[in-house]
Amino acid sequence: MKTISLKKVSAVAVAALAFGGLTSVAPANAAIATGFAAYTATPTALSGATGLYCPLSLEGAAAGTTTCTGQLNGRVQVAYKAAAAATYLITVTNATIVAMSSVDNSDLTAEDTYDAWTNGINFNDGVTFTSGAAADQAALLLTATSAGTTTVTVNTVSATTGAVTKVTSGTVTWATSSSLDPSAGNSKSILEGTTLTAAGADTQFTAGTDETVIASGLTSGTLVGVIKVMAKDGNANLLANGKTVVAVVSGAGMAGGTATDKDTYANSSRYESVTLAGGTGLAYFGIYADGTAGKSTITIMSGTTTLATETVVFHGLPTKVTVTQGLFVGSTAGGNFGAGTAAPTGADPANTPAATVVVTDALGLPVSGQTISISSSNTLVISGIAAQAESDGSAAGDGYAGEGTYNVSLTAVAAASGSKSDVTFRVANGITSGVYVTATPVSYAVGGSPYTMSLSTDKSSYAAGSKGTLTVTAKDKSGNAAADATYATLFSSAGVTASSSFGGSLPTASVATKNGVKTYTFYAPVVGGSYSFNGTTGASDANLPGTAITTAVTVTDGNAALLTQIDALNAKIVALNALIAKIMKKLGVK
Repeated sequence: MKTISLKKVSAVAVAALAFGGLTSVAPANAAIATGFAAYTATPTALSGATGLYCPLSLEGAAAGTTTCTGQLNGRVQVAYKAAAAATYLITVTNATIVAMSSVDNSDLTAEDTYDAWTNGINFNDGVTFTSGAAADQAALLLTATSAGTTTVTVNTVSATTGAVTKVTSGTVTWATSSSLDPSAGNSKSILEGTTLTAAGADTQFTAGTDETVIASGLTSGTLVGVIKVMAKDGNANLLANGKTVVAVVSGAGMAGGTATDKDTYANSSRYESVTLAGGTGLAYFGIYADGTAGKSTITIMSGTTTLATETVVFHGLPTKVTVTQGLFVGSTAGGNFGAGTAAPTGADPANTPAATVVVTDALGLPVSGQTISISSSNTLVISGIAAQAESDGSAAGDGYAGEGTYNVSLTAVAAASGSKSDVTFRVANGITSGVYVTATPVSYAVGGSPYTMSLSTDKSSYAAGSKGTLTVTAKDKSGNAAADATYATLFSSAGVTASSSFGGSLPTASVATKNGVKTYTFYAPVVGGSYSFNGTTGASDANLPGTAITTAVTVTDGNAALLTQIDALNAKIVALNALIAKIMKKLGVK
């Protein structure tokens, strides 16, 4: 049952509310026929905890918030949901109360008479809201003509003493038009190319990074990506409902967008406009192939402000294949070698592709979604591809290459050491069955386990402190390069040591060889002299484990060389002085 303590003496009917202004305001004492619903289409937005909310503001948050933003000369609705049956005094600073409404918690759509002018004349001294029960609601419509902050304060008034006690407060910041303009710095745009759904774009948006999208552009209407945009203004508030976000496509492709999900290809265009709605500031754009190849630049704009730029690559048919060898020697025992994975680490031969294959089209754009095959000149050495995967761009083993680059492992056949095969990597040309685009052939061999090892340097003599290269060479019993692999005990546990302090790195017991070698970078000592690198072969040596190997280098002392030059210069000066003295004597000069 409702208990009404004060007669309502003021209410204003609001026919339509817009951020730019109140389009229709009824006389000050008119009844509000639609009650609370006149201010918000979702009065149940205050069905949660009691307190102060901003259901309608530039943030557009239907669920409300204690603080919000309004545009100068615009309108903000502030609502209070009562914690209990009580008389409340609601006051505002730096703003004008345009209208007030109250509703009973049992019917949020029916206007009630719980509210009144505090001074009995106008809104200047605030309003009184008398709730009959917890969850009754009061709503105030505010406007302001000067920038600044409005404080809305809710107090209880004691029925016996008249004492005023603060219950809660909130703030409204009034913004100028320029600060309400779209802001690239506050807005966010993310491209997703995996699930091709709005939900997938939401996940990628949370991750906060664009995906790389490379796809065929030759089949019109193929969805290749989804762009999610959250548009905000200069105050970092969501761009208001009714504002537009546009995707302008330059190059290949089309965009189809709505405020809630990507639109269909049939509704797409190269200038796609989305009207923001629902108070979310969101726009989604599906990116579609249009039958052409090329790089697509999608410029996201609101008004004249560029919020973001996204790039999608639409490739054509493959026209070129290039190969970089990662490995060179399979095992004489046969078997697979190399890493045919999307993210090889490159840390050792087992995690390095036997070959990295790059496929491009006539425009030089990377071509994704291809299947690599080979032609082997000697199938009794290299019989085929063991595994392959398109690079995901996340690992060092393929140089963080990404789409259009394929990592391949190969299958070696048991054969004699030194046996070779020229391998041609290829892809179907996409036009004629059985016709391929091929790469320049590369050579692979097979080798056995290490049988002899040696150490060598790139020079025999180094200046003090200079950079040098130490090479470990491992050959099999036939004198050919040992199979590409990691040999855990190529050296004894001490590895390779130097007779003096060298900077850089030297081999440990475990050595990973490719094409029979492994190189290390060192820096010569600063003191001149004769030095050596020394090691002892380990258990991986199939010949004589425990064999000492060494190589010697000379380091020239930079200071000694300088002193020699100084001595030579002094000798020349002495000789010159003697010559001058002789000439002066002949001339009779004393």
